[in-house]
Amino acid sequence: MQTMVLQTAVALPVAVAMPVAVPARSISAPTQASDTTSATLGWVVPLPSVPEFIELTPNHAEHLFYKLDAMTRPSVTHISEWLLLALAFLLLCALVGGVVVLIVRGLRGGFSSPVHKSRTVTIAMFGFVGLLLFAVILPALGTAGGGGGVEVITSEQIGVFDASVVKATSSNDLVSWLNEHGFTFTEGDRPVLDEAIAAGWCFAVAIVRDDMRDRFESGTGARLIDPLVMRFAAAEPTYPLALTGTIGSDTEILIYLLTDVKRDSRQRLPLRAAHTITGESIERLLHESLPMTTNPSMWLCKFKGTLTPAEMKTDLVFAPSADLAPSREHLVRW
Repeated sequence: MQTMVLQTAVALPVAVAMPVAVPARSISAPTQASDTTSATLGWVVPLPSVPEFIELTPNHAEHLFYKLDAMTRPSVTHISEWLLLALAFLLLCALVGGVVVLIVRGLRGGFSSPVHKSRTVTIAMFGFVGLLLFAVILPALGTAGGGGGVEVITSEQIGVFDASVVKATSSNDLVSWLNEHGFTFTEGDRPVLDEAIAAGWCFAVAIVRDDMRDRFESGTGARLIDPLVMRFAAAEPTYPLALTGTIGSDTEILIYLLTDVKRDSRQRLPLRAAHTITGESIERLLHESLPMTTNPSMWLCKFKGTLTPAEMKTDLVFAPSADLAPSREHLVRW
């Protein structure tokens, strides 16, 4: 069995995060828009098998994703810090060199000639300026960085959602049913829905209940909606994108995979981090908020990137990687 967590924020472009325990298949097409007063808040997710819904609070989900981010965040090298360090070192060498010259000149008989005096004054001034610059740069080093043909299989309330699992015999029936339940699907969505229906897939439909909408429509800024958590059987880890692509806008995709082997996206979505974690770390990561069947050691992979509608016409398949070395994104910043 596989477990998937989907979470997004109101008043933000589509954002998806998904931890998966040994392979999963999912698609997300959140229909919420910036104008939350007129848009349905929810998910339509084609799945290969009937899912089990699991309740998870926004706080638990936020904590989960915080830990996932902490375990996969990139390493950063700050160029400014290295430049300041190198400059400070050069100035210190110049300062020490100037003092040494003064001492040697003095031991050799003083500075009787005007030329010697002029050179000595120049060296002394250079050393003094170097000392001042070193005194300015050194503190900076400490701060650098930083309807009709639709069968409702199950229906229940889970968190803030009215959640259902439906099957349809045609996309026409499914589009009518979805639109009757507050979504906005068009003729352009039908080819994608037809493909899922032909494959025998069901559809998980979760809509924020009317009595809960005020929680997300009041105030300003982005608010996290309760995550949609589903456990279901699947053959391989695939993230279908076609339905998301019909939205018609660039979409940032963030996916965490917790699997038995290291996987890659076949160069479609950048791999930001990949390493193994042990049973104790897995337990700390999932805790009791997300019970899943795990192995003693598993691969944690993070994929993140922005895809255009043209890049989301086909499914995103995560294949076993030939490169089994751990990796982590490295950033160079000023």
